[in-house]
Amino acid sequence: MEWHCLIVLLLQFSVVAFRTNVTASKDPNEKRLSFLQQSKCTYSYELAVHTARGSKSTESDGFQVHTLVDITAVSRENEAGTSVHLYKLDIREPRLRRVLYGRVLNNYPVNEEFEEQLSKPFYFRQKEHGPVMEVLFPKTEESPEIAAFKKG
Repeated sequence: MEWHCLIVLLLQFSVVAFRTNVTASKDPNEKRLSFLQQSKCTYSYELAVHTARGSKSTESDGFQVHTLVDITAVSRENEAGTSVHLYKLDIREPRLRRVLYGRVLNNYPVNEEFEEQLSKPFYFRQKEHGPVMEVLFPKTEESPEIAAFKKG
């Protein structure tokens, strides 16, 4: 599995985690995140993806991705009676590690060109307490791998 595919999984996980944090909590003592224009939240994620090798899947290996994700609330608009939020997403310091049986084998530095393109922020629109509706980024300036990551 190529490392940029793992980053796509990370983005999906970060959006789901952010949506979960924004929704109302069942614990009355826990504070709910509220929309404040230009507010920013930073999350640190580590995601492990394991794959199976061999005809009988007797061996497994995988990758761990660690990155910082900044999500900034940009604006809110009403669309057909529903609040729709526009968020800016920045990914910082992505690191990839190859693991075998839970042990770290190699640390892979991220390709500098990929990291430079990835550092350009992109935006997504999301219904309040709902799914991501749209991902916005300049498609003509970036490699197909970056475009695939941001679409994911």
